[in-house]
Amino acid sequence: RNSGKPKRTRIVLVGFSMGGIIAANYAAKSKEQSGLAGALSFSGTLCSGKMLLPCPSAAVSLSVWQPLLAWGLKATIIKPSMSKFAKRGVTSFEVEEVETVVDVDTKLVCKYHGYPTVDDYYRDMSAGGSGDEEGIERLRGTKVPLLTCHAIDDPIAIFEVALADQIEKTENVMLLATKHGGHIGWPAGIYPSSNRFGFMMDVAMEFSAAVAEEE
Repeated sequence: RNSGKPKRTRIVLVGFSMGGIIAANYAAKSKEQSGLAGALSFSGTLCSGKMLLPCPSAAVSLSVWQPLLAWGLKATIIKPSMSKFAKRGVTSFEVEEVETVVDVDTKLVCKYHGYPTVDDYYRDMSAGGSGDEEGIERLRGTKVPLLTCHAIDDPIAIFEVALADQIEKTENVMLLATKHGGHIGWPAGIYPSSNRFGFMMDVAMEFSAAVAEEE
């Protein structure tokens, strides 16, 4: 029976990068049925389609950082699972052609999962869809507190993906934007290596405590 009220627990879903995208998308799509007290996304995207914008930050992401990530994805995930990709019509030649993460999504992920275009894939995977009115309406469907934490200088998932100008149209979605922090980085102190995940852990624990107390 659906009473219309969120079925809340004391579970807070926390995701980093792709995990953050999944956490936010789940919170938005599941609406009252998420079973969460809240969701937190670090360096994820609310609109992955913004990665395709013709802007300097996207160009740097594509040319500098994404090739390194694409190489890692091919080596650790795609090639070891090549038999599964081959069953979906993905060839070794297509894998070798991949140079960026956008290439991975366009040439491999879309073909594997049956998305007609990368725009369709990005629209489906993002809590805010394409960032248009339809996407913002989906984001408004988030019925539990959703905090997205994003650095303005993120070199991989450019800041535009956080939909900073659109979040105010929602009731339960919040943005914590920092001037610096990179991509799931946020180094702190003179010796950052001694406090590697301190910022993210502090935010996660404080956010979790707050939404649990509200519950």
